[in-house]
Amino acid sequence: MPSIIFLSVLAASGLITTFLALYALKNSRIKVAFLLTFIFFLGAFWAIACVQEFLTASIYFKLIWDNFQFLSSAFLPVFWLLLILTFVRNNPLKLIVVILLFIIPLVTNVLVWTNDYHHLMHTKVFFVQFGSYGCIAKTFGYWFWVQSVYSNILHFITLSLIVWHYFKGEKANSRQTFFLLLGFVLIWAAELGYILHPNSIDFNYVPFIFGLSAIIVGVSIFKDKLFSLAPLARDELFDRMNTGVIVLDELDRIVDMNKAALDIFDLADLKSVFRFPIRCIIDDWREKLYLKEQEERLKWELNIEKEGEDYCYELDVSNLTDRKNNLIGRLAVLYDITERKRSEEILAYTANHDSLTGLVNRQYFKSLAEIILEGARNSAQIIALLYIDLDNFKSINDRYGHEVGDILLQDTARKLQKAIKDDDIAARIGGDEFIILLRGLNAEKDAISHTEKILALIREPVRVKGTNLSITLSIGLSYFPSDSQELDDLLKKADLAMYWVKNNGRNNYKEYKNIETSRGEL
Repeated sequence: MPSIIFLSVLAASGLITTFLALYALKNSRIKVAFLLTFIFFLGAFWAIACVQEFLTASIYFKLIWDNFQFLSSAFLPVFWLLLILTFVRNNPLKLIVVILLFIIPLVTNVLVWTNDYHHLMHTKVFFVQFGSYGCIAKTFGYWFWVQSVYSNILHFITLSLIVWHYFKGEKANSRQTFFLLLGFVLIWAAELGYILHPNSIDFNYVPFIFGLSAIIVGVSIFKDKLFSLAPLARDELFDRMNTGVIVLDELDRIVDMNKAALDIFDLADLKSVFRFPIRCIIDDWREKLYLKEQEERLKWELNIEKEGEDYCYELDVSNLTDRKNNLIGRLAVLYDITERKRSEEILAYTANHDSLTGLVNRQYFKSLAEIILEGARNSAQIIALLYIDLDNFKSINDRYGHEVGDILLQDTARKLQKAIKDDDIAARIGGDEFIILLRGLNAEKDAISHTEKILALIREPVRVKGTNLSITLSIGLSYFPSDSQELDDLLKKADLAMYWVKNNGRNNYKEYKNIETSRGEL
């Protein structure tokens, strides 16, 4: 090769690599881009040092520039390995491991500059002529071969990781992986050619090949937006997201999860569920997916109990397809909606319940009762409606104050709840008025036992501010379906029966059907 062409190619390699290093530097907030910056800068420095070695006339300065090249050749294998480890999404190495990886390259660079005292790097130095230019060549010492073996071990591990990542089935970033593989193989091949050549003083062509390798990787940078894809931004975005993200393959097996998703399912790491079916952590996955199998995107709520507390997540599942629209996987995103659901529950409770007693209010009672009556119309079920009013409650408020009155209302509500079954309904519909719906009765007389229990409980004195207070009730009863099948009519008739009790001594109950219809009694 004519020397001028030789130097031109070498200079072009340095310029190309420098440009790509500067481009990578702009994206250095991303870990992969940060590592690429070092690789490209080291490659550019190697090429520049080679050019200076050729152009310098003095053998002394040629040797200095040759020594500088070891900054690149010794450290590049380590940075390549760290780059690929990050790119293939392996767990980051511990700091102590990274430090250990740099020990041999550091020792190598120290020995290069102190070789005159030990000759561990080279034993002889030669001048090799290239046209009108020349460079330094050497016979290698013991430590040079230590460094060479170490570098090639790292290169082998790096290549294995790239090949494994390329063939493991993640199609979404296979193009980027291929370019990284091609660029790396070219550099390693040139380095092996230099080391394994029978004549150990032959010239190292790695700086020349580095420019071509950088161009190949550059295709992925410019065309495939290498820095913007998930493999590169993972540490900055994927793992730092508060939202849980799960990546699935085409068989709905877990291939990746961010830290938030691991925390949601209380998993130590990805390894514990890698390639496991998603249904191993989401039980109803298959059923939900089957119901909406024709949809490209679906959502449902997922309830998870952690440390004795219930959490609610909205699961947003979307399909991942290739350029031919073939399904290659799914993306499941978990949004924490626990606080929203709790707020909704609080609002719903507040809207449907009495703030003082906690019983359901009139509106909610009527909604529930209408549903129950509709279901009972086609059955033999008997339902009783109790209209309840506290006796002489106004006088208690006037004598003891509203605070005491409120305590009595709360105590009354508690006792009413205690007297009925879980599927019955108790409501406060006014100041001192209550309604109870008793369902699932075998006979109308069954309601009487509940009513008598209520009266007995309410008669029990309540101690309020050092005073024992007693209160009584007037209760009117109507029955479904004998008295009516309509809720409003049942309420009206129970109300009439209650007023009959008010007008006839209080502290008792009366069934609507037993009311004497004479004007005098009413």
